[in-house]
Amino acid sequence: MKYKVLITGRAFPVIDDFFVRTQDTFECMSTSDRESDLQLHVKLFQPDIFVFCPKEETKERMQRISEARYKAEKEVMMVVIGDSADVQNFTSASKGAVDLVLHKPISISKVQEEILSIIRAKEIKAAEKASMEAQAAEEAKLAMEAQEQGGTENSGMKHVLVIDDDPVMLKTIKRYLGEEYNVATALAGKIALKFLEKRTTDIILLDYEMPLMNGPEVLDILRANEKTKNIPVVFLTGVNEVDKIQKVLTMKPQGYMLKPVNNEELHRTLKKILG
Repeated sequence: MKYKVLITGRAFPVIDDFFVRTQDTFECMSTSDRESDLQLHVKLFQPDIFVFCPKEETKERMQRISEARYKAEKEVMMVVIGDSADVQNFTSASKGAVDLVLHKPISISKVQEEILSIIRAKEIKAAEKASMEAQAAEEAKLAMEAQEQGGTENSGMKHVLVIDDDPVMLKTIKRYLGEEYNVATALAGKIALKFLEKRTTDIILLDYEMPLMNGPEVLDILRANEKTKNIPVVFLTGVNEVDKIQKVLTMKPQGYMLKPVNNEELHRTLKKILG
């Protein structure tokens, strides 16, 4: 994937060097500082990054360039490359925050490295935010689901908590077990642990490979908690490496099943453990 870079300014040697030396990483387009050109290029090109290379710019030109990125339909990162005085003048005149300031002299390879670094940092932050929002939504769903089911206290059916980061797997297990068990699901170990602070379950079906907190880490926390240490745990996972299986077995779970999970085998396993 190439990131789109819209570049402008009057430090022409820097712009020329940027075009030649970064074409393997960035898709570049240059523009003048005329308002009509800026608006047109931002609208049509939809850049990911706006690179400004100032050199003795007027205040009016700097304001136009600062405002141009806000015309885009998506968030555009602002990078400024120039001498200390030019950069200072722009940051002072700019109405919005500058994401990255690079002072000359600096090599284009270093410029490219710095831009990629900040892009990836923003992508990680965005991914973390999306993950947190998804977890919050799942947590609310899980709490509502548990309330509707009434937990194990008010139902004749045994309660099963399934922890897996694969939504398809959660739906499959719930379909397999839904007629005989109360089934709650969690997309992450953190959500499940939050659920178990206020609710209880008769057995946990636990995925091995999950982001942020894997199955063995979740089991460690369960075993260290007086309230949850005796809950039976069955690992459901696609992991078949001998060393990982041995690690799990040393933790003494009540069962270990490889994916794809067989419906009949799953029922036999639960009946053997729960009766």
